[in-house]
Amino acid sequence: MTVTIRIAPESRDKDFVEDIMNQVTLLEGDCLQELKKLPGESVHCCVTAPPCWMGPDEGVNHRYIGMEQAPEQFILKLLHIFRELQRVLCERGMFWLIMGDCSFAPDGRRGIPWHLAFALESDGWHLRKEHIWDDMEGGHDYIFLFTKDKLIPFTSYSSLGSVWHIPLEASPRGFSYTVTPVKLLEPCILGGSLRGDTIIDPFCGSGTVGCAALKHNRNFIGIDLNPAALEIARHSLQAENQH
Repeated sequence: MTVTIRIAPESRDKDFVEDIMNQVTLLEGDCLQELKKLPGESVHCCVTAPPCWMGPDEGVNHRYIGMEQAPEQFILKLLHIFRELQRVLCERGMFWLIMGDCSFAPDGRRGIPWHLAFALESDGWHLRKEHIWDDMEGGHDYIFLFTKDKLIPFTSYSSLGSVWHIPLEASPRGFSYTVTPVKLLEPCILGGSLRGDTIIDPFCGSGTVGCAALKHNRNFIGIDLNPAALEIARHSLQAENQH
């Protein structure tokens, strides 16, 4: 399978769209705008772990998600992104959201993952399942499974139970953020898609969702605003492709 990295053009012809649906592609840009360029019902599954809300930081590019003044602004921004994702997902599509809370929220507020989950339900998503990821280092994230239709069946995707005890993995060289382990992503991909389906991650980071997708014979579209992260993702995907 070909691994490419490209900056998405402002307009896309039919050949470009068909091409990225049948390989592994990384797109550099704002995820909301990049999602808008994809045709409706063109991908089968989304697995993503957005950044946590950390509050404003004078030294950080405020284009990045998580730097909003208030958690309500953070949640609203994600709602706009996932509303566009809902359009892009096919009818049987599944949306796995991996979300951590912020232990150092500026105003001390917690429970942001659940506030987001309830907001997504109000926006038309159907919450079908929730799990806790225990990273075995004293931290935990939430794993939510959403579908577009509440009647869409899903198979038993894991024997891990309601709490998934999966240790953290080392971050790739040059990548300073926490990496979601491939072993955590595999049940999501296997339970939410079929061989040959297309997986999308609008917060691609170092590309671990793509590596898990590639490992199990899925196509992948990764989107990220950070070109340095995408370069690390490209190397990781090319290494996985050679296995």
